[in-house]
Amino acid sequence: MQLHKIIEEIIHTEIPLSTQMGISIESFNDDEIVVKAPLAPNINHKKTAFGGSLYNVSVLTGWAMVYGILLRKNIKAHVVIQHSEIDYSMAIQSDIIGKCKMPSKEVVEKFISTFQKRGRSRILLDVEIKNENQIAVSFSGKYVIHR
Repeated sequence: MQLHKIIEEIIHTEIPLSTQMGISIESFNDDEIVVKAPLAPNINHKKTAFGGSLYNVSVLTGWAMVYGILLRKNIKAHVVIQHSEIDYSMAIQSDIIGKCKMPSKEVVEKFISTFQKRGRSRILLDVEIKNENQIAVSFSGKYVIHR
């Protein structure tokens, strides 16, 4: 099974709400992770994406990135969001697509080595959701892994 599908299966098992939202992991590679949620189950009274769904897709995109890094390094750990900030700059009238860039090798190495030494580590990740090539949602989240 491809790694992005393994991550998707884990998210659906660990976070059942992701199934109700229609979350899918579209891709995971050396550059980024892409997470998608269809508009229909995430729509609000204005026929645009519900703000809570946009937040959830953002959190889950970062969570999926952390989990993908751990899977690649063959490390088992619990992943939680510790702190986040989000900015909604425009409405989204289509499927929700969250993208998170892979952190630099140096950041990933420090993240993993701290975990191996202390049993706990943190990483800051940024997620963007676009609407017709314009940034609609900017999210920054601090994720913690622990034994």
